[in-house]
Amino acid sequence: MPSFFHGLNLASRALQTFQRAIDVTGHNISNVNTRGYSRQQVDISTSDPLAYYQNGPRTLGNGAGISSISRTRAGFLDSQMRSAASDMGKNDTVATGLEGILTTYNEPNEGSVSKALGGFFNAWSALASNPNETANRTSVKLAGQKLGSTIRGMYKELKIQSDNSAIAVKDTVAQVNSI
Repeated sequence: MPSFFHGLNLASRALQTFQRAIDVTGHNISNVNTRGYSRQQVDISTSDPLAYYQNGPRTLGNGAGISSISRTRAGFLDSQMRSAASDMGKNDTVATGLEGILTTYNEPNEGSVSKALGGFFNAWSALASNPNETANRTSVKLAGQKLGSTIRGMYKELKIQSDNSAIAVKDTVAQVNSI
């Protein structure tokens, strides 16, 4: 049989439950202008009843209690924000990679592929106009070597960037997997 103080205990628990609810409401009001804050909501549920035996099995209610405090957020807006943050991260990564490629090619410049290619074609043009002159043949050979070394140098730089990107991807995947 429940004690005489069961009613007092029930009233005390109800007051404590609603005091916590008022505290959460005050917290919501104080953060109304806080950027990124989402409102909290108190979930109140019934407490398990008290079982006792008096002329048969009986139960007596135990009032209510706080089952959880949850945040009220717009699911659609949250998913849109996560999607936009993901897209921004992806685009930042692509932009960084493209900046590295742009720095490597560095067009137009004295050491660029377009200048070396232009010199190579000019040497062939000079050779075509005067094919018997050895200086023109040497010029074609040197222009071809310069073009080849320029392309090889750029390939090596792009390969280093590619390898660094692959290492960064592996590190990020390992970090994500550990989380």
